[in-house]
Amino acid sequence: MIGINELRRLNPQAWTSLLAQDTDHGSIRVTAVERQKLNLSDQAFRYVLSLDGYLEPISLIGKETNVPEALFFGNIANEISEIAPHCWICHIEGDKGWVIHEESYNDYLPVEWTAIDIERIIDRLVNLHASMWEQEEELGQIGFSSLIGGVGPEIGKELLNKDAQALLQPLKLSKRIASWDRGDLSLPSEHAISSAGNLGLELIHSAVALEKIIQRGGWPGIFEDSHRQAAADLLDDPMPMLYPLVQLPSTLIHGNAAPQSWSLDLLDNCQLSNWRSARIGPSIYDIVCFIENLNLIQNKEGKYSLRQHWPISEETILDSYILAMGRHLGSIYSPVLTRQAFPAAVSLYVLIVEIPKLANWIEKGDGDQFNWASLSVKDDDRLQEAGYSEIAALRPFWSNVFTKFLSAYRSL
Repeated sequence: MIGINELRRLNPQAWTSLLAQDTDHGSIRVTAVERQKLNLSDQAFRYVLSLDGYLEPISLIGKETNVPEALFFGNIANEISEIAPHCWICHIEGDKGWVIHEESYNDYLPVEWTAIDIERIIDRLVNLHASMWEQEEELGQIGFSSLIGGVGPEIGKELLNKDAQALLQPLKLSKRIASWDRGDLSLPSEHAISSAGNLGLELIHSAVALEKIIQRGGWPGIFEDSHRQAAADLLDDPMPMLYPLVQLPSTLIHGNAAPQSWSLDLLDNCQLSNWRSARIGPSIYDIVCFIENLNLIQNKEGKYSLRQHWPISEETILDSYILAMGRHLGSIYSPVLTRQAFPAAVSLYVLIVEIPKLANWIEKGDGDQFNWASLSVKDDDRLQEAGYSEIAALRPFWSNVFTKFLSAYRSL
């Protein structure tokens, strides 16, 4: 058995044993190991292995991660190798995992993608979803949780109150949520928590984020009273949003299949990284996550800008995905149910992902010189002068996100 600690201590013998698991590498001897910090997270490293008799080293990625990602690499990744890098070793202890996998190379950034590249990404998602179609029981036995449903309703109001108090403490509102006194707050009702299952605590997160946005006056022209009311309605009764999604067969979803999670290289490899949100759920959720983020570009410094022209339309992406899934699965796949669930998937995604993201982003706008109330009403030129060019750049993105959210909500 290969010792995880020996690998972490850069022991060449341990790394030689690791490579020996593959018959193609059985005669290779590692002579030295160098560890390089990656920008992905504090716990991700590139391990550069020098090999006896070879001029060029090879590199593997090792990282500490959560249980869902470790479960994916330990049980699924090597079975569907086209979409994920090969896993060499996986170790789970408690609520943490440690994984070593091959490195994915990102030669083409999303801003450079063509329609052909996006079609390749759709093909990879189809292969993932179709290969795990209706295997909820098997995936559950591996240890994956469900996006919708699960044991959430059984955890009880007392625990929910405790978690809610911890979440709301920064807002100094814990007493009000502890008694489930919604008052003017957009807090999820007990019925909402009960019916949402595993999503219960995520709804509380969304409620907290919504309250932060409300406290700062929203964003004129972007997030106004109509958006607040739509979000509050779904938090109060999520069933109109969840019902179309639970009608769909479940599969394994990535959970964060945005363009930033994909790596495309010169050899036509197209792989997904960051499987920390992997779980059981409706496949349409991954497509919505990809579509909603396609026109958002992030550079190497982490700054965001907006794609001016899509290489392929949203409708074409959805059509291509549905047609490909139909070819793979035949009569057990329903294009009609998938299309009907699209507004529900958009609503859910924006509610649990984009609203918390906007709340955190708005908080960053509260600086010493300007507060959000003043920044949110400045025009683009004045934002540039004040050093807040990113707010100006992202205004169209958020406008598009919440316009589509309102339209999706009204379609439920």
